Amino acid sequence: MEDGQVVPLLQYVVSLAVTEAIKDLCDKNGLPHIDVRIKWPNDLYLNGVNVGGILCTSTYRSQKFNVSAGKNDSSSVICEWFLILTGIGLNVDNEKPTTCLNAVLRELAGAACALRREDIAAAFLNKFEKLYGLFINGSE
Repeated sequence: MEDGQVVPLLQYVVSLAVTEAIKDLCDKNGLPHIDVRIKWPNDLYLNGVNVGGILCTSTYRSQKFNVSAGKNDSSSVICEWFLILTGIGLNVDNEKPTTCLNAVLRELAGAACALRREDIAAAFLNKFEKLYGLFINGSE
């Protein structure tokens, strides 16, 4: 897949990684299933209420380098790349004014259970690494 085609679709890979990471954490910790969903193109919803969002910005860079292998041997190399910055906002603990992940978990479980931000971040990074590999390399 060409770099220019990857950039606009990467936001969806990030969104999917967030939702799947939350579901995996709930399963792993024996917590009730909470159905975080993606609302196109960049919102995360839980029980019909917005609990987060994903923003991706990209920058294209192209730079020419002069390379010399000896006195009379020189050439130019052009390096091109995309830089993608992703911001993820997720309401984990703040119940007001709408809802948050942990409030819904407490309602479903009827007990004191909670997801921790650092666990969500770690689960996201693990899930993103796998999904990004599938996205770039195709399913094998």
